[in-house]
Amino acid sequence: MGDFLIAAHYETENYAPPKIQFLEDAEYGRALDTIVKACADVIFTDGELGKVLILKRNVQPLDDWWCVGGRMKAGETPAEAAARNVLRELKIEISPSRFKYLCHASLLWQFRQQEPRGNGTADVALVFTAELSPEERQAISFDTAEYEAAKWVDPASVIQDDSYHTALRRSMQHIVIRMRNEKLHAAIEAGAADEEIAKLARIANQAQKVLIDIERRPHVKVRSYSSSQERELLVKAGQAAQAAAKREAGAGVGAWIYKSLGLAN
Repeated sequence: MGDFLIAAHYETENYAPPKIQFLEDAEYGRALDTIVKACADVIFTDGELGKVLILKRNVQPLDDWWCVGGRMKAGETPAEAAARNVLRELKIEISPSRFKYLCHASLLWQFRQQEPRGNGTADVALVFTAELSPEERQAISFDTAEYEAAKWVDPASVIQDDSYHTALRRSMQHIVIRMRNEKLHAAIEAGAADEEIAKLARIANQAQKVLIDIERRPHVKVRSYSSSQERELLVKAGQAAQAAAKREAGAGVGAWIYKSLGLAN
């Protein structure tokens, strides 16, 4: 089955990556005041229980739960940057071909690790996902200079918990959507009956509608869905999707939408 979302990468034939790719802290701090840096982040799945890996950072720009990743270097494809970041931070080697594009986010951080720390930093992050084997999960050894803890969690538990950063919760919603779409594409490739394909397509479509309703909100300047207005919008979006699903495929589909997107039924 081919991937249905791609982080496109293009190069002119004469491009050559620069040889110097690291800056001293003072110089890097000045650069952060003037540029938006590109990052490649990864949310790993376990492939068995439907859980995902998140890590507790202990350095800025976010000393909180996040996913593995970091900045891209000039001359790398996004997937190559993701593979390099994973090797550096988790000590496991994953081929760039295994990373699947998930989503992207524009991020403005109040603080950064480099002085002056209060100047913050701006990122555009490409988020990927990949499935780890049991052996790879066992081999993970996270960089204690950057992370203090790691855990495997249900995506819905992150979506529901407004103590997590909004961008991380949004990525988890995209994980759920991707899983639904992958089931649909697998059924098509396997030659499943039209009735089964239609059912899976309806589920995938209704789940996507919930996420689209959320994404259409004005750009969020807070870190969570904790405000009553935002929470009300989430619930209304879920209710609308449930109502549509009941009319077309029965109550079971609507209940699944609530469960998979982390909305209370």
